Amino acid sequence: MTRAVMFHRSMSPDSLLTKDQLAALWFHLEQSDSNIPLFCKFMGIEAVEDMTIGQYEKAMAAINRKIAKENAA
Repeated sequence: MTRAVMFHRSMSPDSLLTKDQLAALWFHLEQSDSNIPLFCKFMGIEAVEDMTIGQYEKAMAAINRKIAKENAA
């Protein structure tokens, strides 16, 4: 996904995720069998729904690294 797709011009990095971004994030969290409380702590949020657009790229990168690591094992 490119940066242009992830960020809408009218949204600031402090805006909460869109419904589509949140759905994609939950999908990847479930696919990676992520520990949600640990993930939230890593991201500095209390709940996945509190994530901002500015944090989304970091979150997806971390999840993708986890998936890649698990697939390599």
